[in-house]
Amino acid sequence: MPHINNIEKARLEAGLTRVALAKQIGMAPKSLQNLEMGFRKFDAYELYTLSRILKKPMYYLLNKPRLGVEDIKVES
Repeated sequence: MPHINNIEKARLEAGLTRVALAKQIGMAPKSLQNLEMGFRKFDAYELYTLSRILKKPMYYLLNKPRLGVEDIKVES
């Protein structure tokens, strides 16, 4: 089974095709495919836009766990 990252997973859960989502964010479908496959990084605006359209938190789309206050270590 191929690896599916969280961007692609959220897109599929939202019932969007790659072409439809790419059009909504003003990106070429091939660029979105490269994002989903990890071949391309995205900027903060693209992350925000994807988060808003897909209704997922940004940390989810980044495949990162959510950090809480207890996870932040301060050295003194």
